[in-house]
Amino acid sequence: RVFEWMSQPGEDIKKPSNGFHPSGKIVFENVTFAYPTRTSHQVFKNIHLELLPQGMYGVVGKSGAGKSTLAQLLLRFFEINQGSISWNGVNFQDIPLVDLRRSIAIVPQEVLLFHGTIAENIAYGKPGCSRDEILDAANRAHVMEFAENLPDGLETMIGEKGAKLSGGQKQRIAIARALIKKPALLIFDEATSALDNESEKMVQTTIHELKGTCTMLIIAHRPSTLEVCSQFIKISGNGTVEVVENQGNLAQILSSVKKQD
Repeated sequence: RVFEWMSQPGEDIKKPSNGFHPSGKIVFENVTFAYPTRTSHQVFKNIHLELLPQGMYGVVGKSGAGKSTLAQLLLRFFEINQGSISWNGVNFQDIPLVDLRRSIAIVPQEVLLFHGTIAENIAYGKPGCSRDEILDAANRAHVMEFAENLPDGLETMIGEKGAKLSGGQKQRIAIARALIKKPALLIFDEATSALDNESEKMVQTTIHELKGTCTMLIIAHRPSTLEVCSQFIKISGNGTVEVVENQGNLAQILSSVKKQD
């Protein structure tokens, strides 16, 4: 079984950068997708979706509907079965993975930190970055608010998996790691679901401050995290996607999602 897995074709990561600089909108055109292990269940069926530059989109839907799958397709962790995804008119298939993933950052629910300093964990988002870039990202993500109270500041060792930090502090480091890339697309994938109210408010403040700097996808269940979004991408679970304007009707939208569940 191990040799079978090792013989699988890998990603086309050797394709060199062609200097692609993302701008404009991201378009899903007649996209159909099913996981390779569940080909009979189509997560998306012939969907059309447009993400405008600097837009803030909340992604809602019942558990298992395909919210995180949307992010995985944007990062090309999986390839679509039909249709196309393009960025400013350039097909994702024609964008080298190194350029595509350099342009996208994700803040996950489970933060992956390693045994090292706070600064090293932030710098992991952009190898070769300068000290000024680390400080800028740390300030924008409100990392300095707790780091300045530590004996060694940004040079404080955080322990294996960030064992010496709280959940909120870990999440702020993860946000700084994402911001140091200065991404054109920033994805928050349930980034506040495991946080207490105080830590969640800090992350919400950061999200609000980032408004207008890049396109954002915010996958969440908590209404307080989604309130800042200008539009909602409602994933039904039967393969369809609907974009709904934020007209103060978030409670109604989430209620309709729960009814589907």
